This record gives sequence, structure tokens and C-alpha cells, in this order.
Amino acid sequence: MTKDVLWRELYKAAILELDPVALHKRIEAAHAAIRQRISELHSNYDGNSGEEQREMVDALNNLRAVQKIEFRLSSEAGRPRREPTSEAS
Repeated sequence: MTKDVLWRELYKAAILELDPVALHKRIEAAHAAIRQRISELHSNYDGNSGEEQREMVDALNNLRAVQKIEFRLSSEAGRPRREPTSEAS
């Protein structure tokens, strides 16, 4: 699996996850894969990665939104809370 496909697959898995316990792990895995891919693109910049970079920024924003929603829902339900991460990319 190529690295651009890996982050996309992990992102999709996180967005589609319904289990609140598994959600945190999937979001962390997607964040890590996206950060790794961003790092690779910066070190091997060829000028052709603009679209993928925009997609990764959108994916990170969507993951943060899901984290915030889950944090709010877990707070209301009295489940142990995990603070949303605020990763700088």
C-alpha cells in the first residue's frame, strides 16, 4: 500500500468508526499517517502534491471536528473524556 493510500484508508476508517473507544485510536492512527505523509512531501517536494496537501488539511480538520463532537457527547454521557488533540501540521 503506498503512503498516500495509507493515510486515506486510515482517515476513512476513523471517520466511519462508530465505537467511541476505538474511535480515539483510529483518529490517532490517521493523524500519525497524515503527519508522516506531510513530512515526506515536504522533504521530497516536486511541485505536484498541492491537491493531496489540500486533501490532508481537510482530513485533519474533519478529524478534529469528529474529536470535538465525540468529546462533547462523551461529556454529556458521563463517559471518560479524551481531550481533542490540537496537532499543528
